[in-house]
Amino acid sequence: MDITFSDYQAIDYPTWRVMWLDYTGPTAAQLTEELHRHTYARVKAGNDALQGVVAWADRPVGFAHYCFHPSSYSIHNVCTLEDLYVCATARRQGVARALIEVVATRAAAVKAPALNWKTRETNTAAQSLYDRLAVRSGFITYKKTTGE
Repeated sequence: MDITFSDYQAIDYPTWRVMWLDYTGPTAAQLTEELHRHTYARVKAGNDALQGVVAWADRPVGFAHYCFHPSSYSIHNVCTLEDLYVCATARRQGVARALIEVVATRAAAVKAPALNWKTRETNTAAQSLYDRLAVRSGFITYKKTTGE
């Protein structure tokens, strides 16, 4: 599969939304249309902390959202991969690996010392790829809801 990459200026909201809803799965029912539009607008603007890249074959087949942020362990910002999605028809064809590498290259360009991401404990398919690309941090993530 020939894959190219673009920033969000090349993808329209309806096309992105289909992929986003597939990515968010059952969680999508808890998210408002306002939030979907806000997320898309932030990434498309390209001047927010939340950035993105789209993978294309003959059509968009995946995306990655990432952000740069300060770290108490580095003088340079680190990079966190927030969301990584590949449509079902393009999985196991190198798209996820390529998206991670694009983000890693962008992180290296601004001297980010690390690219971090997390995945669900149950996402063993993704973990088989991630274990080949990076090392597990050894940290467990906790979440305490504080309201909005």
